[in-house]
Amino acid sequence: MGKLTLNDASVSAQIENSGALGMGYRCGFLGLLHMEVFHQRLSDEQNMQVLVTAPMVPYTIIDAKGGRSIVETPGDFPESTKYYQVEEPMVEASILTPTDYLGTILVLVNDKRGVQTNMVYLEDNRVALTFLLPWQEVVTEFYNELKTITSGYGKKNTFRKEIFIYIYF
Repeated sequence: MGKLTLNDASVSAQIENSGALGMGYRCGFLGLLHMEVFHQRLSDEQNMQVLVTAPMVPYTIIDAKGGRSIVETPGDFPESTKYYQVEEPMVEASILTPTDYLGTILVLVNDKRGVQTNMVYLEDNRVALTFLLPWQEVVTEFYNELKTITSGYGKKNTFRKEIFIYIYF
């Protein structure tokens, strides 16, 4: 693992001890393709068998007294009686697409719990869209699904991940 992370500074890795999975690493990548390439290199170059789990994002738990704590794994989530609210990380997504794909993109964003914040029609039958999306939805298959439903024409311009909103459980 160390050899590959030295060659790829964009990979972050920290030791993780999971009750369900045992000892391992929690790694951060630039996307699913980056993760798949790194996984393949571990297998091919280091002859390592790797179990890959779904990407996780941190949530902020706020207790009844206003105390804040970060929860990074589902197993760390407290019982529902022990917190007041949960903050879910959101991302601002800017997407540029031909107008022909507008309807399918709006359905995709709705399915991913997103909220449209802006839409600007441009020349050449294109539209610039801005959405707020849960980071958890983006780190899984959002970009691949966007490319699929737009036949490769939908383009993600930016993802800004500084925005947090409150969701209640």
